[in-house]
Amino acid sequence: MSLKLPDKGQWAFIGLVMCLVTYYTGSVAVYFLNGKTPLYIWKNFDSMLLWRIITESNIRTDIRLTAIPSLLSGMVSSLIVPVFIIWQLNKTDVALYGDAKFASDNDLRKS
Repeated sequence: MSLKLPDKGQWAFIGLVMCLVTYYTGSVAVYFLNGKTPLYIWKNFDSMLLWRIITESNIRTDIRLTAIPSLLSGMVSSLIVPVFIIWQLNKTDVALYGDAKFASDNDLRKS
């Protein structure tokens, strides 16, 4: 059995999805790295917080340095995306009706 891999267009899509997963996972991780609870994150989540921590100069250095591990955790979690897609491409399809054979025109004439 040979391993099916995505084509170029699919790799571009996978790269885009990996970037989005990296950023949004990092956006959640930055809250945890700064000591916030899941309930606080649920009520106050701001997807642009990570971007502001990276780009704005008026943020304290200790908070700014939490952007690096949060982005790294996002990168690690985004590695799941290509693994999942390659697994789905190589998964064998199970027949919907088992070994059922559909009647052909000849079978219908005989019956």
